[in-house]
Amino acid sequence: MSSVPTCLVLLDGDLEGLVSLACAAEAGVVAGDASGSVVAACVDADPIRHDAALRQASAHDTAWLDVTVSAKRGTSGKLIAVGEASAAAGIPKIVWPVRVSPGRWRVREAATAMDRALLVERLISLDASELGLAEMRIETPMVDLDDEQLAELAADMAVSLDLCWWWGDASQAATAAREHWRGALGRFGLSVA
Repeated sequence: MSSVPTCLVLLDGDLEGLVSLACAAEAGVVAGDASGSVVAACVDADPIRHDAALRQASAHDTAWLDVTVSAKRGTSGKLIAVGEASAAAGIPKIVWPVRVSPGRWRVREAATAMDRALLVERLISLDASELGLAEMRIETPMVDLDDEQLAELAADMAVSLDLCWWWGDASQAATAAREHWRGALGRFGLSVA
């Protein structure tokens, strides 16, 4: 079993990251590489989301990689910072659980997210050999999943919904997120408090 991480899952305390982390951890177990194969990081400045991301990593016995990112950086800048930190730590793959919102512009948003991942991947790969990596990969496995598909995957992976940032929080945003997920998750036997 390897103790060198092979995958970094970028968390934001939400369901997409939690499911991605569970899938990555299970993939390591299936590959016989459960010991230290996955690490997690969070670049969300919101303390509630960051705390939830830490709880998600802890619940999956996942190591944590601290990544410092200026709040003024946009999505690409944050992804570049994560890519640089991942490459410096010798981790060749990032799972970015970005998911586009349903609606009219869904295809365009998905293409933009995948283009962003590919371009940052290529940029980081330019310096990867200097850090001892052949290349950097950034995967976006959740990008085109709808709510039903993600809910089904959450049920299949038996994730603990109470690890999501919106569980138990009384804010208006958390209440809206719980209401958003209540129907889709309920159809697969998962209850949202």
